[in-house]
Amino acid sequence: MDLLKKCFRKSLYVISRPVGEEIVIVPTAGRKQDLEKIYTISGSGVRVWNLIDGKRSLGMIRNILIKEFDVSPGKLEKDLALIISELINKKFIEIA
Repeated sequence: MDLLKKCFRKSLYVISRPVGEEIVIVPTAGRKQDLEKIYTISGSGVRVWNLIDGKRSLGMIRNILIKEFDVSPGKLEKDLALIISELINKKFIEIA
């Protein structure tokens, strides 16, 4: 499975808002323990979150980030995969 070809969208079961330089994410449905948690994304994760729109592939997002950040493509892909994996595991995003 080539992750860079996949498009993701934000889950319908979370709401997110910018707060300062972070994004606050609150689950709106699911298990009761999830409803009581608030998550924050900071740093480059904020930019990744803002680029996830259900239309851009991760490859497209990677290309945007390479232009914006001073990082090697290999490091960026590794970091992007980690961020995406965490967002998937928390059910904040899903394949579009």
